[in-house]
Amino acid sequence: TKRTVTRPSSAGLSSPIIVGGKLFLTCSSGPKQDRLHLICFDAGNGATLWERNRFKEAEAWQRRSLAVVRASLADSHPQLANTLDQLAISLGEQGLVADAIPLQREALSIRERLLGPDSTAVGISCVNLGDSLRRAGQFDEALQLVRRARKIFAEKLGPEHSHVGFTWHNNEEKARRIQAE
Repeated sequence: TKRTVTRPSSAGLSSPIIVGGKLFLTCSSGPKQDRLHLICFDAGNGATLWERNRFKEAEAWQRRSLAVVRASLADSHPQLANTLDQLAISLGEQGLVADAIPLQREALSIRERLLGPDSTAVGISCVNLGDSLRRAGQFDEALQLVRRARKIFAEKLGPEHSHVGFTWHNNEEKARRIQAE
């Protein structure tokens, strides 16, 4: 039999779950990877059955994925950090920033241990956590984190890289403006 393989158009960062012949995948897209998707595939032939951009549904599947990852992988596995970040984004989009922050702190800690303090993945974790802290009104810590991310990106990717300007525009500048009000 010929198999049809469908690739999601975005990054799949959490572990897929197979239930009843269906493979469920949460993934993200967009410039900040902050647009979340829940995609259901036929586990037998790979065909896309449906796709939704529903954060509450994505959250439920990400929680299931997190439970699987925690049960099957080491506490310092990179997939755990990815799954924590994806769940935190879903929570943040639902206005549950206080619930997202501990997950993002854990993801940052895992990446620091595995990749070192100056990895670009650590920089991305700093941006994500900094954005949540800014939205929670914790401006001083948010500024420290986005400045750290900007420094990492400038050193690792070069000062002209889009991540450097993006970090400034979308996080540090917003936090400064809000803090000044």
